[in-house]
Amino acid sequence: MIWNLDKISTGEFLLLNDQQALPYWYLQSMFNFTPRFGNFKAKRLGELEFGEIANIKSSITKTDFERIVEIFTLIFGIKRSQFINAPVTDFLNAIGWLRLSIEELIIKEYNALKSDTDPDMQAAGVERLSVFAEMNTLIGIGQQYGKSPQEIETWPYNMVFTLMLHNKILSEVQKNYSEIKSKAK
Repeated sequence: MIWNLDKISTGEFLLLNDQQALPYWYLQSMFNFTPRFGNFKAKRLGELEFGEIANIKSSITKTDFERIVEIFTLIFGIKRSQFINAPVTDFLNAIGWLRLSIEELIIKEYNALKSDTDPDMQAAGVERLSVFAEMNTLIGIGQQYGKSPQEIETWPYNMVFTLMLHNKILSEVQKNYSEIKSKAK
């Protein structure tokens, strides 16, 4: 079957089954992704709210139509009808850019925030906190600044990430300082 790839809309594409969508996904492999959806430029991800980025990170790989529409209206400032009626090529470019950007953001977070596992913390069961995901960050920073987790969630992502990184580095410095002081005794 031959597809007329230029005439299908994003809304029509998202209704296709996996086999029907395959030629379009193949077409995407030829794109040089840009932060655009047609004539709409993407907002800078770091300027979005921390909670919005957390939401995008958790739902970018899901195929829930409504979630995709929400993400696109947020990032590109478009209306639902503009998303649905746009050419599929606009969608393929934008979703490719968005996935790569989110992957880069996750890798950046991981590389910047990873730390050596403290065996004592592990023995105490620190991994049990992992079920709370980003809520751990919201609670920790909220306690530090006397704010509710809901308020921290609305802060710009870059601000919250910088605070997380600062807290990590400060903790490492304090641990090193304690070790130096204990060896000096």
